Amino acid sequence: MIFTLLKRIFREHAGVHFWVPIVVVALLSFLLDFVLPSWQLHQLPSWTLFGNSWLNGLESWLAGHVREIVSIYLAFVWVVWLSVKKASDVRWTMIGDLSDTLDGADGYFAIGTIPLREWFEPNALLYLATIVQHQQRIGRATTPFRHERVLLFYEEADFKALQASYLDQHYARSFSAIHDRFSVPLAYLRPKELSGLLKELDPGDRRLLAPYRWYASKGALWDSRLLQGVAKNTSRLRPFALVQKGAEKVILAFSKDGNSLAVERVTNAQEESACLRLVGLIEKAVYKPNSREIWEHAKFGKYLCP
Repeated sequence: MIFTLLKRIFREHAGVHFWVPIVVVALLSFLLDFVLPSWQLHQLPSWTLFGNSWLNGLESWLAGHVREIVSIYLAFVWVVWLSVKKASDVRWTMIGDLSDTLDGADGYFAIGTIPLREWFEPNALLYLATIVQHQQRIGRATTPFRHERVLLFYEEADFKALQASYLDQHYARSFSAIHDRFSVPLAYLRPKELSGLLKELDPGDRRLLAPYRWYASKGALWDSRLLQGVAKNTSRLRPFALVQKGAEKVILAFSKDGNSLAVERVTNAQEESACLRLVGLIEKAVYKPNSREIWEHAKFGKYLCP
């Protein structure tokens, strides 16, 4: 199987990372080392196509470009090694807590913080399919089930990339279409809206909700411009979901690291309370008063296709 993997990797990367660099180096060298000097001297190279002069010229070119050729080979070996490493990474998905918690649930309010392209990885699709399966099954029963999701965007660059066809537009529109197909309300918060919302949380809540918690240890630090910039890049909230079972509320937290996805129930009372307070602020920002109808400006589909 390793040979099959190497064959596939070579087929995928040989053109861009091997043959193209070699051809570019050869053409540039031919242009700069032979054509231009000969043109300046008003004479063409005196090679013959199959004669010794051509062979001598090729030998001279190879000897003079050993470093470039070796660099191309080393770069290609590095690309192959990265591809093999990526292919051999352990993939696992732990969503047992999700399936158990959904049993008897009548509401699922999810907060998405991962990049949109990661939603189309196998583990994220399996997670989403598990919820949709429960939604479809409950839809045929008498108990209603409301599946909702809000996307949080931290940086303006990531947010603007949703409208760029060469960046995240395809993922964004496909993700929105999936939710439309299954009648799942999909809202979003812009970076400025999210920043203002997070400031409404006290430092203790921010410290509990963010994976990297050092920056929120003191309220004064949070307000500094330097640490606000650090927070935007390293302190994304850990994605979680609020599952409602009548009067009971359960918080499920997600851990996504590369090809791995784990879902676990939050049992810490303080962390659970912080999640509930954040959910309250988000609902206030995206829903109209006393209803579950999303404001027009907060509908993700409206942003993609106004």
